[in-house]
Amino acid sequence: MCKVSSLATEGDPKLNKDYRGNPSLMIVHKNNDTVDGKGSSGDKETKLQNVIIDVGKTFTENALRWMPQHGKTSIDAVVLTHEHMDAIAGLDDLRGFQMLPTKDPKTGYPQQTPLPVFSSKLCLEVLKRQFFYLFPKEDGGSSAGETTLADGSKIRRYVSKLDFRVVESFKPFVAAGLRMVPLPVMHGEDLVCNGYAFSVDGGKSGNKTLNVVYLSDISRMPAETERFIMEELPPIDVLVVDSLNLSNPNPTHYTFEEALKLVRKLKPERTFVVGMSCDLFLPHHEMNKQLAELDIKIELAYDGLVVKV
Repeated sequence: MCKVSSLATEGDPKLNKDYRGNPSLMIVHKNNDTVDGKGSSGDKETKLQNVIIDVGKTFTENALRWMPQHGKTSIDAVVLTHEHMDAIAGLDDLRGFQMLPTKDPKTGYPQQTPLPVFSSKLCLEVLKRQFFYLFPKEDGGSSAGETTLADGSKIRRYVSKLDFRVVESFKPFVAAGLRMVPLPVMHGEDLVCNGYAFSVDGGKSGNKTLNVVYLSDISRMPAETERFIMEELPPIDVLVVDSLNLSNPNPTHYTFEEALKLVRKLKPERTFVVGMSCDLFLPHHEMNKQLAELDIKIELAYDGLVVKV
């Protein structure tokens, strides 16, 4: 067992920054955005909404650990980067975080509000195979989680009630009030993965709007995406970027050296690194101590990290 893995087993995970789950981000906001970017700012009465990027293999564990600590009990929209299990494995567990405002008139059981899930078209096709039971039957006779028997009776199972929606590269969409732009990057030369750009409104209180670019899985930045980020987006306040190894090349992820090159090119105010290998990176505090000596603001992210507007 490597040093970081050994440290990750010690003590309470809430206090252990070497204990890391799959990369994921919850965006808590009061935006009231439109696709054209002309939405209004939220005020004190505007409801906070929770948008989460990726629900991987460790989603439930981390959600139960961190959401209650910050007063969060539900999710308003899900945005997926790609179709690997470290991004999608927790889809069915979303049922525990869905609102239950009404009752099913047939069964009397609480009825979930459909939860919007945004992904690329390719990702959606994979989801239909991996999570076939979360989709209505193609014949229209049965809804998600439901089986129709020969006599016409139905067996209902409690599964997530999801509303799947397709997003396209560089075309803005609105997820629970938050305008987001898909940024296609390579995650290995055989897979296009979506990063996302979004801005969290500081509201009418006068707080600064936070412009974020999120790239959790990247091995190569296409020229078109780089141009879009540099020419079409506002200056980046927070960049989240993937880095598996320090310098050893990897076919599906950035090295830290490659991530640094991107940071110097995009010039964000702050950068958080995710997806680090436990074998090649130093323990969290040791590594961040070294990074603090660089001429840019860059640090390893950790589970439970909060960035405030």
